[in-house]
Amino acid sequence: MPAALKRFRAAARWTRLRCACIAAATLLAAGTSWTSAVAQGATKGAILFEEKGCYQCHGYAGQGTFAGVRIAPEPLPWQTFARIVRKPYGVMPAYSPRMLTDAELLEIYEHLSTLPAPAAENAIRSILD
Repeated sequence: MPAALKRFRAAARWTRLRCACIAAATLLAAGTSWTSAVAQGATKGAILFEEKGCYQCHGYAGQGTFAGVRIAPEPLPWQTFARIVRKPYGVMPAYSPRMLTDAELLEIYEHLSTLPAPAAENAIRSILD
């Protein structure tokens, strides 16, 4: 295996690990409970989003993080979304149909499509007030 490929794979592993650590730290700092999507009676798409690890880089609400782009609300058109999940660019791992079926991918897409937009900036009360 070429040295450049080894370095790329090692960097990708560290990126995923950092993403998971930051997600955990963010949840702890925000005081969010660790209740899983399954326990909250969530949709199948929300459960798959958690089980497949999408939240680790894209955030639980698809809001994006330093490691993953914003994918909700208003995700990309279905065909574009599916193509990127199957053949991503950057450090995102590819999800083959054996890892994530088309039906499961559609469930995740529908879940992302139903997430509400964040509140307008002027509607959020400042913590300094």
